[in-house]
Amino acid sequence: MKSSKKRQVTAAFFAAAALGGVAHAAPVLNMNDLVGSKTTSESTTETINNVATPVVRPMDTQPMVPRVRPVPVPDTAKALEEQYRAVSQPQYVVNKQTNTMMEPTLAMHSLINVQRKTEPVTVQKQVDGKQQMQTTQVQRTPIIVQEQSTTPLVVANTTTTKSVIAKRTLTIRDIQRAERERLAKLAEEQAAQQEAMQQQSSEQAQAVRQMAAERAAEAQRQAALLVQQQEAQRQAELLAQQQEAQRQAVIKAEQDRIAAEQAEAQRQAAIKAEQDRIAAEQAEAQRQAAIRAEQDRIAAEQAEAQRQAAIRAEQERIAAQQAEAQRQAAIRAEQERIAAEQAEAQRQAAIRAEQERIAAQQAEAQRQAAIKAEQERIAAEQAEAQRQAAIKAEQERIAVEQAEADAEKARLEAAEAKAAAEAAAKAQAEAQRQAAIKAEQERIAAEQAKAEQEAKAKAEQEAKAKADAEAKARAEAKQAQEPKLPESYVNERNQASTKGSTTTGEKNILSQPIDPPLQADTSAKITLTFDINNYESMTGTVDDKEIKYRAFEYIPYVSNPIDIDQQYINIYIPEEYFNNGTVNGYNTQTAPIFMPNNVGGYMPSQPMAPKVENNKPNSALYALSRGYVVASPATRGRTNKASDGNFIGKAPAVIVDLQAATAYLHANDATMPGNAKRIITNGTSAGGAVSLLQGATGNTSDYQPYLQALGAATASTDVYASSAYAPITNLDAADMAYEWSYNGITSFNKVTMGQGELPQANVGGAPAPMQRSVQRVNLTNDDVAYSDLLKSHFPDYVNNLQLRDRTGVILKLDKKGNGTFKQYVKSFIIDAANKAKSNGTDLSRYSFLVLDKNTGMVKDIDWDAYNSFTSRSKVPGAFDSRSNDSGENSLFGTSTSDTNHFTITAALHDTTPNNDVYVENAKIVTMMNPMNYLGSPSATNAKYYRIRYGTADSNTSVAIPLILGTRAQNLGYSVDMATPFGVDHAGDYDLQDLFNWMDSIVKNGR
Repeated sequence: MKSSKKRQVTAAFFAAAALGGVAHAAPVLNMNDLVGSKTTSESTTETINNVATPVVRPMDTQPMVPRVRPVPVPDTAKALEEQYRAVSQPQYVVNKQTNTMMEPTLAMHSLINVQRKTEPVTVQKQVDGKQQMQTTQVQRTPIIVQEQSTTPLVVANTTTTKSVIAKRTLTIRDIQRAERERLAKLAEEQAAQQEAMQQQSSEQAQAVRQMAAERAAEAQRQAALLVQQQEAQRQAELLAQQQEAQRQAVIKAEQDRIAAEQAEAQRQAAIKAEQDRIAAEQAEAQRQAAIRAEQDRIAAEQAEAQRQAAIRAEQERIAAQQAEAQRQAAIRAEQERIAAEQAEAQRQAAIRAEQERIAAQQAEAQRQAAIKAEQERIAAEQAEAQRQAAIKAEQERIAVEQAEADAEKARLEAAEAKAAAEAAAKAQAEAQRQAAIKAEQERIAAEQAKAEQEAKAKAEQEAKAKADAEAKARAEAKQAQEPKLPESYVNERNQASTKGSTTTGEKNILSQPIDPPLQADTSAKITLTFDINNYESMTGTVDDKEIKYRAFEYIPYVSNPIDIDQQYINIYIPEEYFNNGTVNGYNTQTAPIFMPNNVGGYMPSQPMAPKVENNKPNSALYALSRGYVVASPATRGRTNKASDGNFIGKAPAVIVDLQAATAYLHANDATMPGNAKRIITNGTSAGGAVSLLQGATGNTSDYQPYLQALGAATASTDVYASSAYAPITNLDAADMAYEWSYNGITSFNKVTMGQGELPQANVGGAPAPMQRSVQRVNLTNDDVAYSDLLKSHFPDYVNNLQLRDRTGVILKLDKKGNGTFKQYVKSFIIDAANKAKSNGTDLSRYSFLVLDKNTGMVKDIDWDAYNSFTSRSKVPGAFDSRSNDSGENSLFGTSTSDTNHFTITAALHDTTPNNDVYVENAKIVTMMNPMNYLGSPSATNAKYYRIRYGTADSNTSVAIPLILGTRAQNLGYSVDMATPFGVDHAGDYDLQDLFNWMDSIVKNGR
């Protein structure tokens, strides 16, 4: 037996059809009203704007003929034809903002017009203990009849539950059938009211007879509906918890009944085919529009790419022209100024090598010496004019590699001045000129060029001979071993590092000159000898065990500190080592030195003191319990200023301070407990980056001018091992890697931590709560285009590194960012997930994991889904911000400017209003990246590395720490590298594992 709810749905449609539908009204229909069920808590929760929602009460068991308002129609056949045409050609509305198509649901509109004053309601009641059916009349609330409207429908945003979606599931055939029945009943009512029109054509009479037959059929169907409704009510009372399933069954049964009527089904199929055709045409039109939009976007990208290519080509052309002009100018100048062209070439080579080797201070010394020689040579005539010209020429030659126009003009003027001096000067002036020439060219004279050059090199470079050899070896090694950026990227950076040229619109890309090492007052004469008697006895508790130790605090590690409040070290030593005792197998001679830094965000940092945090020991206290000597330094940071307002903590200050502290430990190895040959560094975030930098840059000469200016101890600066949590490192490649990971994510929550705040966690504990601000960010089209550009650079960078996995497979990426390197990164996340699963972690909420159906273990990850789950937390240009306002931009500022770009890509796309865009000197950027020193013969690399980067961390790309660890691994170093599953940006969360690894490399290593 068919359900009464089916019949009630049809009756509701008939009632709606009797009064006619409107062309556009709110598509809001409560299926409870159609099938006669009661509203449940699952019905719907909606917020609707701009649309009035009609209320339709359910029909009960009594068949009702809807009462309609008479509508005079002069021509029934014409009205039927127009109504049929409206059904055959439904109207669609296209939302221009979302490009989506909406279809008016006519049955829903028609229901608005149903009006009854009363209606029968059948209910079940217990009478004498038995269930009986009783029918009563109830009042209905009048419902406003809506006028027909041609205004496009405004659809409000709604929030619906699953049950509402199910209740709204009406087929197009239901809607069309209701409209057909409405038209039929309208014709019937019109025929009854206008008997005078019975003399119309035979076709009209036939239509009236057909409608009369349908009315009789409807009466029969209403009777059957009463019986079915009673049965449905009984079933609903017994199976209340399955109402949703019943409603679906009612709808399906009604569809089956309609399917049984073959003739009707054929007509409906024809109508549906027509609608499908119209929908297909509209979909095709939308697709064509989408294709045109995509073509426009591609054309714009191609145009931008062509523009960039043209810019690069123009830069290369200008560079080539300038190089050729400089070469020609150099040849002409050498021919006019000196007798031996080869000697001058050697001098130029020596000057360039000297400039590359000795940074800013030596460059300044050479510039002053050259200016002095030039002043002596032209002192006889036109002294002031010639001196200014020579200074200008010399400055342009050293700062911008002899820029074409200015260098040639300056040297021509110098040559003319020289000729005039030779013709007009007296004997004394000539002698002075010859003396000046001899002083300037004493190393390159034609007869004595080689002998004088060797003598001068021996006199001036005796103390720097070792550094010269190391610099030369380093330069040769870098050609073969240093990580490479894309060729265009490198060319742009090199050009901007040596000259200022208009490369982006009207802006000039200029390289910042290197600040000379900061000089401090040397009158203090601070001793760098460790005082074994200057301590304070302290205690702590680890696992209910008391830890006694001596605290040696506030020890300056340089004799000429720039900031005494930031350049000191705290040393903590277990008490047992002063009583000939041992801890964990270590004694006063063999105990390793644990060197944690507290650097966060490249801000100023203070030493880490042993203490309990969040009911857990921090790494310093835990290290003492394991028998380690703890040496934790304070360091300068990017916001430090001197009393005159100048910055004193910009790069490379933080690594210079850490190197000075390391030299202090080596210099006092014989007088203090602990083994300075077993120093192990540790840090988190930016602190993790500088910990790895310590491991890679031991004993390099690049920091020597800075260490000497500070009065650091003359001792080794290498360490034994480095540990890093969530390292924000390899900054000049980090922007590319970040967009390789998060390209395509255009809406995200930007999380900003407190200034310099460092996320930390303790052994076995969760990260401590942090003060964060969250801002919802939507990327602009310009941001998306910049993201695409950065992502396109990353494959070239990875491929040039020639990294290999443990089996020897070369790790590469294709132009789309796929390849063996991507699979290599995914393998770390898969291993971490399986380890977490083995430890009992519930992985059900991680939809990006692909499980093996047989074993239940993770066999793969959906890369895009993983990155969407983690989500970006920074806009494209995550580190070198185009607006020049990131923490890393601040790191690369100078003593007088707070921020600088440090990549050419960001400078070329700078969004600040400044016409002059400055890029930090390439030498400084190099000194802050450990990738530039791993494998270099000019540096003593640590042999052991431990790197942890959580899978939930989006502060940099997971690729960045894995690239550095893999590079060290390929060089033959021992690397313990992992991506703990579900861990965000934090550190020191597995201290027991960390110190087990440290014990292993110390006790089993060499």
